[in-house]
Amino acid sequence: PLVDNASISRPKISKGEAEIEYLGASNPRYVKHNGRPYQLIERYYAVFPKQAGPLHFEPSVFRGSLASSSARKNRYSMPMFNSGTRVNAYSAKAELTISGKPGSFTGESWLPASQVNLNMNWATPPESLKAGEPVIVTIALMAEGVKAESLPEMKLVLPDSLKVYPEQPTFRSDKGGNGLAGLREEKFTVIGNESGEYQIPAVEVPWWNTNTDKQEVAKLDSFTIKVDGSGVASLTVEPKSSEPVIAEKVKQLNAMIKRE
Repeated sequence: PLVDNASISRPKISKGEAEIEYLGASNPRYVKHNGRPYQLIERYYAVFPKQAGPLHFEPSVFRGSLASSSARKNRYSMPMFNSGTRVNAYSAKAELTISGKPGSFTGESWLPASQVNLNMNWATPPESLKAGEPVIVTIALMAEGVKAESLPEMKLVLPDSLKVYPEQPTFRSDKGGNGLAGLREEKFTVIGNESGEYQIPAVEVPWWNTNTDKQEVAKLDSFTIKVDGSGVASLTVEPKSSEPVIAEKVKQLNAMIKRE
């Protein structure tokens, strides 16, 4: 048993550059090692290398005070009155080699991740639009193992007869015990000025799968927008919230992180 608050140092880099973000800690539990009981505490960090090459970590340091043998036997002993025995422990150094962007990667923005999902939500179905009525479109890009601010911009390419007004993107990063999931949302207001049918090209985001070490493409298939000019145009449309759709996707990513 510890008689004061023990400390475990944060990871410290001695060679290379990286951002380090604290994710959380496990609940203390007891395990056996070489026939002896130990208290086990785990802390999790996300490391984001800034460049290819070697990445070296200094040893992690533990500092604390163990209760004396008499205090361990006396369950009524008050830890605050027991100075205990000061102990230090050190881990081994750790070294990694960070790979650079492969020459075979074809995307404009480098996106290494363990999983990527792309989702689109229309406040009004795209095949049921009225001329002159604005509609909100949300595109969400979710990636496991990536900070939200690192996710690339997504564009909605529409013909000139459809006016598009983009909003500022929103970012969200969800921490988990075994990783981090980033979410970037792009919202657009779309107004169809003329009736007709318009074929919209697919939306594609190339990314690099860090599990398979291969390029993949997150894709939204092409679709048709139908604008009916016979209706009466209104000034505003109350959009349906896309949060349930996005929240469910983030929940799925977090579930995948925990399973790992």
